[in-house]
Amino acid sequence: MSARIQADGEAPVTVWWAWCSRARPLDEDSLSSLSPRERARVDRLHRDDDRERSALGRVLLRAALGRRLGVDPGSVELDWEHGPSLDPRHGVWASMAHSRDGVTVAVSTAGPVGVDLESFERAHDLHRQVRERVFTQRERDDLAALPQERRGVAAVELWTVKEAVLKAAGGRLVHPPASVEVHRNGGPPRLVGFEQRRDLIDGARLSVLQPPKGADPGYVATVAVIGAAGDGDFEVASYDGAALLR
Repeated sequence: MSARIQADGEAPVTVWWAWCSRARPLDEDSLSSLSPRERARVDRLHRDDDRERSALGRVLLRAALGRRLGVDPGSVELDWEHGPSLDPRHGVWASMAHSRDGVTVAVSTAGPVGVDLESFERAHDLHRQVRERVFTQRERDDLAALPQERRGVAAVELWTVKEAVLKAAGGRLVHPPASVEVHRNGGPPRLVGFEQRRDLIDGARLSVLQPPKGADPGYVATVAVIGAAGDGDFEVASYDGAALLR
């Protein structure tokens, strides 16, 4: 299964990217879209960079949802206990991820969505240190079969695919990473195993995304949509989030 990336138009899935080092400082007007509970969660974080990432991600997510729903971002009711999730009557699903300097959010009308973002600086960690805990034996064998110089990058990409699937299916606290198996074989990633949710295998649609032109190329993201059955292309629009944060 593959995704056709649109440069414009309202695709069923939209992915927005932002970078803490490039974003304008969030002032009180920008933060006004967040609920008091969200503001409190941000303020409880101990590190300045963690607060900055969390606030930027939440503001970007609300801006993206406001655009999709045609409402003021501050009026969107979000449940952060199981999400971010919206009232199912909207027919819209959302996901958020961050890694180091980067933040990304995904909004979907095609089904439950998960997005994950990783820096390639995690290549050594994923390939050497935690692979037995997060990758299945088949996935480790596939990585080992690659040229040495490709293994770290491939491990990061594979991790984002698994994380995106887990988020779309309810979160990592519900299903461990090694319960999900992904096969790529030189082409688009495919979900081939999910121990607790075999019913989702045929309906998982996946796409690995590169950052928008001009952004930091040292990152990769994957978006996963659950329940959108079919083998054809599905539309994913990938945008620079700066357009929402003006």
